[in-house]
Amino acid sequence: MTLRKIANALIESGGLAQGRFQQIYEALAQAFAIAKQLQVPDGIAYVGRDLAPILALDGLFDEALAVVADAEVAFAKLGDKAGLTSVAELRRLIEQRKNAG
Repeated sequence: MTLRKIANALIESGGLAQGRFQQIYEALAQAFAIAKQLQVPDGIAYVGRDLAPILALDGLFDEALAVVADAEVAFAKLGDKAGLTSVAELRRLIEQRKNAG
């Protein structure tokens, strides 16, 4: 999950405002793909929760919602109620943005 750490470090240091969207997206997308390939629920859950809003920022709402669905399944496998609550809220926000535009 080193790629997730890189992406989060970029985000926390203002990477989105600095135009580093593509680097953040690529790191998260690669980490998510690896987690899915290896079927690592915590990777799918936490990386997916980070990736979905990035996809939504780029207007990729359907892709973002698909990632949220995968993250939700993974959080359920982990028995993480807080994670389930967070992705439910994320889904609501993404659907709201999708329907607004």
